Amino acid sequence: MAKTPDEILKELFETIDNSIDKINAKATSQQKTILKEVELLIKDLSVDESGNIKSTIGNLKLINKINAKLEKVILTPEYKKSVADFVKSFGEVEDLQNRYYRDVFNEFVVPKTSEELKDIAVQTTIKDLTEAGLSSNVSGAISDLIASNIKGKQSYNDLRKQLTDFIVGTKDKNGRLLSYVNQITSDSLNTYSAEYDKIITDVIQPSWYKYVGSIILDSRPFCKAVVEKKWVHKSELGALSRGEVDGKQVSTQGFKPNTDKENIIINRGGWNCRHKFVAVSEEVVPDKLKEKFADKE
Repeated sequence: MAKTPDEILKELFETIDNSIDKINAKATSQQKTILKEVELLIKDLSVDESGNIKSTIGNLKLINKINAKLEKVILTPEYKKSVADFVKSFGEVEDLQNRYYRDVFNEFVVPKTSEELKDIAVQTTIKDLTEAGLSSNVSGAISDLIASNIKGKQSYNDLRKQLTDFIVGTKDKNGRLLSYVNQITSDSLNTYSAEYDKIITDVIQPSWYKYVGSIILDSRPFCKAVVEKKWVHKSELGALSRGEVDGKQVSTQGFKPNTDKENIIINRGGWNCRHKFVAVSEEVVPDKLKEKFADKE
């Protein structure tokens, strides 16, 4: 039995969330390996009789060794495979969105630029999740933390505690690798999905959208308000880009800079937003709403 448009959207969100959760699980286990390796490497630091790290050339040189080792520790074959598996989800997202729009709009045709859009998103994500991104945001950050403790002649035991909290996280904060991977995967896949919506709707030119996605404890006020609103007429996109929902101002905290009526479908509620504006057929919109916006067609 064929799935309804709403069931396809549900599968789309599940695909996105499951793909992110899977690579996050790998990042979580990888952090423990990173910490073990770092603890072995910092044992070579020389300390004084009080247990404070000496600010010596030898200690500072150790930073380069640690940094080089960290990149190899993080970029294991298993981690690289998890990245390769994750980027496959871009194709799955594309397929599901094509299925949705085919069901809703008879005139839908797969955009000519779809493959180019996907290829750019995939290559950017791979770059961010491997050498270039990890070097500046994970291994480099760990090395910087160690360097600052060496230069400040801090306690060796304090450094170990800082590294543990920084690398594997605390009760209230994720570890460095998990935090970075979650940020990149969530924003890249959700933004790609929204960008694909945009190139499709630029062709279809729909009058109505539905704002979809689940609400969780830390969902932004904007997303809560627009999910509750549900139906969005094309004439409202400009107001929404300013945080105006049905005449009421809501917080735009977390919005991406320069969000406007032309890119609100892509930017949505801002960084790491997991919601979407999806075009809908006028037939599913309540009659009272259609009457209200009849003069704005």
